[in-house]
Amino acid sequence: MTDELSYNQALNFLEVFFDRVIKDQNIKNEFKSIIKGAREEKTVPIRGLHEKLMRYRKEYNEYILFTEKEKEMIDDLMHFWG
Repeated sequence: MTDELSYNQALNFLEVFFDRVIKDQNIKNEFKSIIKGAREEKTVPIRGLHEKLMRYRKEYNEYILFTEKEKEMIDDLMHFWG
C-alpha cells in the first residue's frame, strides 16, 4: 500500500466515522473542512481530530458508542499517524 492510499483510506474512514458520530451539522462541516485540508496536505491530523471530537462530545453531551471496528481503526490511526 502506498502512502497516498493509506492516507486516503484513513481520511475516507474518518469522513464516514464523523458523519455517523457527529449530529450537529455545523460541527460536522468543520470536520469535513479539516479533512479536505488534510487531503490537500496529504496527511492525517488524527491527534487534533481526536481532541476536537472529544471536546465536541463533552460540550454537546453526545456520546454515541464506537463500534469495535471503529475503536480498532482509531487506535491504528493514532499509532501510524499520531
